[in-house]
Amino acid sequence: MKNQLTLPFLLLTLLSLHAALTTAGGCRHIPFTNIYYCGVVHNKSPYTMRYTLTEHEKTETKNTPNLCAFWNWSGGITEPAHKETVWCKQEPLGPGGSKGGGSKHVDVDGFTFADRPYLWGKRFDVITKGVWTQIHSGQSVTCTGGGGTKGDMPVCKLD
Repeated sequence: MKNQLTLPFLLLTLLSLHAALTTAGGCRHIPFTNIYYCGVVHNKSPYTMRYTLTEHEKTETKNTPNLCAFWNWSGGITEPAHKETVWCKQEPLGPGGSKGGGSKHVDVDGFTFADRPYLWGKRFDVITKGVWTQIHSGQSVTCTGGGGTKGDMPVCKLD
């Protein structure tokens, strides 16, 4: 009888743990641990970037500073992820600043450079100024100064 109850209990416990991946400020939390996976941005460029901790449903109003136009809304790192404009709260992050991380339980959802284009990823795709890149919980992005053949644009890559 003891063994008959153990297997269903174990399966139920594993399913509960899987379903219990919760969010704390958008971070993914591993239940019964102090482990949080949160999005992080590091601005090592000489320019001020903008980041958001919040992203919400699509909106029809396109002329407000609280909107973010993402090029990779479905979370793709490169095209053909679809574009989406959503409500967000934009915050500045100056040169040398960092935001987010599991130890702080702060999840950055996206970033942009509002006043200049920037380069993204291993292929150095040019992202138009003011267009947002979405990042997921557990991803860390570092943006450095530009230079080289692409001009003086910030270069942003997953760590």
